[in-house]
Amino acid sequence: MKTAYYKITEEKRQKIEQAAMEEFSCHSFNEASLNNIIKKAGISKGGMFKYIDDKTDIYLHIFEIAMEAFFSNQNKHLDQNETCVVTRAFDMVYKSKDFYLDEPLYFQLMTQGSIDFNSPCYDQLAAMKHDLLADQRNALLDNVNWSEYRVPKDKVLDYINTLFQGINIKLLQLLTGDGHYDLDGYFDELLLLKDIALGGLKGA
Repeated sequence: MKTAYYKITEEKRQKIEQAAMEEFSCHSFNEASLNNIIKKAGISKGGMFKYIDDKTDIYLHIFEIAMEAFFSNQNKHLDQNETCVVTRAFDMVYKSKDFYLDEPLYFQLMTQGSIDFNSPCYDQLAAMKHDLLADQRNALLDNVNWSEYRVPKDKVLDYINTLFQGINIKLLQLLTGDGHYDLDGYFDELLLLKDIALGGLKGA
């Protein structure tokens, strides 16, 4: 983003970012319309180009906002006094429920970007997400008692990765209105899923 962008009012920035978030969360980079963003934001085309060089500027900007907000919110719910990594991971997601409810576009946007392989920004987004995930993973795995489980560490990690891929897909369906359950109900179901996971990994 150009320097001029950071000199406009917070209200104007929020309108531009909200318009861009709505457009890019529903469309791939190539399908998204900068004209739609300009129209929704209530500014002129000339005005927009005072703030950006091209579409990639605003695209990367809102992804940075969404990713940092998303991971920051999850990480604040990561209890490192808890020695069970499965409980840590489930609780981190469960306690982030309000964020999912309040900011559904953030999660939609991140998911859309992760599958938009034809985007010219795909590699940059992947690198950004990789760094944030690496930090989160380090915190998630710190001070874990691996002896609690009846399977090896690598199998626990494989299980968690597979499980949370499914959870993320389900959350995306619910947030985009394609799911069969209400979001509050699904988060309650996660508590039951956690008990099932712990029973399988730790045994009776």
